[in-house]
Amino acid sequence: MDKVRIKIENNTYYIKPDTENPVQQSGDRTALFIYLLYTDNDDVIGCISVCWTRTARAVAIGLSFNNKSEEELAYLALLQHLPLDLEKIKNRFADNHHCFMFMFNTSNEGFSPDNKIYSIAVKGGFEKTAQRIIFGAEPSDDQIRRKILTTLHDYWTEDPQTYMPLDKIKFFLPVSAKALYRNLYFLLDDKLIDAVISTHSDPQQIVTVKILNKGIKHIEDQSEFSVKFPSELIYQKFTGDQINATTSGDNSPVIINSQNINIAFSEIEAEIQKKDFSNKKEVLKLVDSLKTEVKKENNYQKIKSILEELKTEAKWVNEKIVKHPIIAQIVAQSFAKILGII
Repeated sequence: MDKVRIKIENNTYYIKPDTENPVQQSGDRTALFIYLLYTDNDDVIGCISVCWTRTARAVAIGLSFNNKSEEELAYLALLQHLPLDLEKIKNRFADNHHCFMFMFNTSNEGFSPDNKIYSIAVKGGFEKTAQRIIFGAEPSDDQIRRKILTTLHDYWTEDPQTYMPLDKIKFFLPVSAKALYRNLYFLLDDKLIDAVISTHSDPQQIVTVKILNKGIKHIEDQSEFSVKFPSELIYQKFTGDQINATTSGDNSPVIINSQNINIAFSEIEAEIQKKDFSNKKEVLKLVDSLKTEVKKENNYQKIKSILEELKTEAKWVNEKIVKHPIIAQIVAQSFAKILGII
């Protein structure tokens, strides 16, 4: 896999390693890899660099790769979970093709005042930091299964004929080999994935994996997918008040910033505003009511009622909401509570 597919502002983009331009070092920063941001039409619209401060790299625990290609893939896997601000990336690229930088360091987190750098604080070593970026914390089995399926689905979308090597999958799932194998075998037994297994070792080793039709259908029905494999936490790009809830599985906490919720709904509201239809005002009012209710605790029936109204007034808006990566988590919890699943 030499690229990852991402969604920014409801549009599809691709991130690929830049194989032509050499990495650069400057002062305390060690630039490791450069990636290009492409549109769906293969037009380059931005450049992203990943670097470490020398201090952070010197003390990083678990930063061990067999070669540069493995490390390049590890950062590529992380980029789809980091706050890719399209405007900031484009502005940097317009300035003589400069790259927007993600910088691993020992303390700072967030955008720099000049919006040219996003700092990532390395806490507990590289694997723990990667877990925080992708899962929010040490992941539950449900989260690991969800990430396995979404990773395999992305691979299948680009290459529907071949199996994905386990050596590549592991970079998209920064978990122990034991946790990865346990959940791969769970999905195999559930007939959501298929695998090529080497019988020449003891224990037997999974070599390559492919998502099956049943797994694809799970992902494409987002409301069902979010209930069956709840995603505990999307990487916290912003600070703000937090909402605490619980998932199914091991009942680990879900923490979603209210600021993230506002941003998620603003994306949907912006899309509604672009369209011309007779009951736009009523639909926007319902969406605003839903935004208010999802920030409250134990308002499951009210959320369900608003979604039913939205389905009647504008089915396409209802579908956008239940498929949105942040809002879907809360909606899924609401229906799971009503059904007595959690």
